[in-house]
Amino acid sequence: IPVSNNGARVRLLLYKAGLEGEVEIQSPAALGGLKSEEYLQLHPQGKMPLLVTETGLAVPESEVIVSYLLDKYPEETAPFVAPTVDARTRAALLTRLHDVYMCGAPPGGNTVMGGLYKPMGEDEREAKLASMNAQLDDIEALLADGANGGGPWLATSAAPSTADFALFPSMVFVRFMAPRFFGWEDPFAVERRPYLARWWDACMADADFARVHGEVAGALEGWADGGRWDKIGANEQVAAAPDRYKH
Repeated sequence: IPVSNNGARVRLLLYKAGLEGEVEIQSPAALGGLKSEEYLQLHPQGKMPLLVTETGLAVPESEVIVSYLLDKYPEETAPFVAPTVDARTRAALLTRLHDVYMCGAPPGGNTVMGGLYKPMGEDEREAKLASMNAQLDDIEALLADGANGGGPWLATSAAPSTADFALFPSMVFVRFMAPRFFGWEDPFAVERRPYLARWWDACMADADFARVHGEVAGALEGWADGGRWDKIGANEQVAAAPDRYKH
């Protein structure tokens, strides 16, 4: 499912490390869908992505899958493991901030990211989008400290790391949806967030990141063509109070 930001995180590592030939990528539909009995036997949470190894081990959760691939293919993935303990810690922190504060949710609740594309009330959407904006400011502040060697990547200056793989697909969501449907200024404008702007430009100049951008953004265009933001009530909410959701 190209629209999945979590699946895209794993694909980015596969593309960058030249491991496409080692993994057969299938849609959950091949097993009857995320809620099918066959899929739930492998991953009771009914979510994606999911990796099944050659030994039959079911490995769910994108961060765990990435960790498995780093261990399984150390030579191929070595360039994308930050080279110092400080840089690896920085990559882990940025990944954690993304996974917990942007993409994590209480049971039955919505993630902060969900404010961009899921049905919810006006107050909840306003709060989610405000939190999203604050998380971007926090990431910008982390990049401003120069601990990544001047960038442009999140943890190092030399090469992308697991942090870049984690954040980039979600930032495709933000860049696509926030200005288009909620009236935001460009979240990565250089005058607004210069360090994230530089990082975004570096990602888009990389062929593999650009490939994932095309996959995810293309799927999001399909959502737009299908009227998703009408169906979830977002367009009506914004029309009634356009300034409420802007950042």
